[in-house]
Amino acid sequence: MELETSKPNGNKIPWLLLPEETVQNHSYEDKEIHHLMQLADADDETLDTCALEEKDIYHVMLPEMQSYNKFIHGSGHGWLIVQCISDGTMQMLNPFTNRSFDLPPVSTLPDIIDYQPDNHGNEYTLWDFHDIRSTVDRDKVHRFQVYKVIINSSPEHDIENFMAVVIFGPNQRLAFYKPGNMRWVEFPTRDKEFEDVICFQEKIYAINEEGQLYEFDTKTRAGLKGGIHETRSPSEIPVGPLEPKYLIGCANGSLLMLISASSTWTMEVPRDYWCARLSQKTRPGTEGFWTMKTRARSDPRKRNEI
Repeated sequence: MELETSKPNGNKIPWLLLPEETVQNHSYEDKEIHHLMQLADADDETLDTCALEEKDIYHVMLPEMQSYNKFIHGSGHGWLIVQCISDGTMQMLNPFTNRSFDLPPVSTLPDIIDYQPDNHGNEYTLWDFHDIRSTVDRDKVHRFQVYKVIINSSPEHDIENFMAVVIFGPNQRLAFYKPGNMRWVEFPTRDKEFEDVICFQEKIYAINEEGQLYEFDTKTRAGLKGGIHETRSPSEIPVGPLEPKYLIGCANGSLLMLISASSTWTMEVPRDYWCARLSQKTRPGTEGFWTMKTRARSDPRKRNEI
């Protein structure tokens, strides 16, 4: 998970939230610790995570996270997006100011038909993977219903234009929330199997399992509008359900798709990483793609550069 804070001069400082097991040789009396690591500035040389000193790792105790009852589903603009497993509530938490902002709960997602918290073992009625009405227990829904959540800004700075987007459900569809809504609202496309979504240049971009790019405009009077973008992945890149895909928005305006591909049916390394530019702004007579391929080393002691 990535966070950003600002220096007094206005420059943003990137941080990385590390899982507990990645930081070794510490004992905190069995308390769950979330490690915040300050990353190198963009002008610095490539960061070698194995060479980081202890002073670069900050151990932050978050009272709201001191249980295994919480999931972190995303981050951005200095906020963590946290979901409670027991009751399905969702909120944004700023680990530096300890402020919070509520989002609609899991029970308000578009594929939820009914929620009866007192009907133990059959609390949820929803549309399942095959779009068939099904009854599911609360714990299963709360653990697997939300795939990822992103935000376009900090609600403290721009509440009027604030928006959160979620990939949800067994079919990984898209829904959004804006202040004033009581529920998550499904996108104007019922397409499914989305693997990643980002907010970039006042638009929302999503990529599905086949590598198809989607674009949605958030500034229209009629609400969220958009759908399939004409851009498609280069034919030489292996794109399919077994290759995880990620979208990256760059400061120079380029939109990149990173694909992790393996020559085997397993997820083990070494894996090939492909990067394609899915940019709209291209020179006349040129394609909107460039590709890069690299292989991740299986030895964690060696620096991996992409």
